[in-house]
Amino acid sequence: MSEIKIPFSKETVSIGVSFDVPKEKETIIIGSPEDVKRYFLSGVSGDNIDIRTRKLGTLIDEMNKLAQSADGDKMAKLIAASNGLCEVLNSGKGSSLAAEFKDTLSDMYDNSQNANMLFNYIIFFILTNFNLNHKALNKKISFFCFRNAKCGKEVCGAV
Repeated sequence: MSEIKIPFSKETVSIGVSFDVPKEKETIIIGSPEDVKRYFLSGVSGDNIDIRTRKLGTLIDEMNKLAQSADGDKMAKLIAASNGLCEVLNSGKGSSLAAEFKDTLSDMYDNSQNANMLFNYIIFFILTNFNLNHKALNKKISFFCFRNAKCGKEVCGAV
């Protein structure tokens, strides 16, 4: 398994894009919303964001490549891993069963300068949302019961 450059955001992920038309450059940033905002406002980068500055138009090329499924095997692998993580969540299975799918996605994340940043964003988004949902599902569940005043029936539920 390769190490993903971006640590998982605690709650959500963001992608930021800046276009410098006179210099024909675009900058694409993936990370937590706070880190992306900090980079755009103060130029401060760190280990929590992934930044690429490339030729203007690269983002459009990446969108077209993903839309046309130019690399179908790569997308099929991503979808299979994503579906595997959903199954882990839906079935209430432990995180050890998710390791295979998380490793697959981590191995697909590309740290090279020519990486498809939209594809990387999708991977980051899937992994972050899995971690967030898995954490939420592992919280302690407490049950409550009360008697409905109108009909007198006992109603039970979970919090």
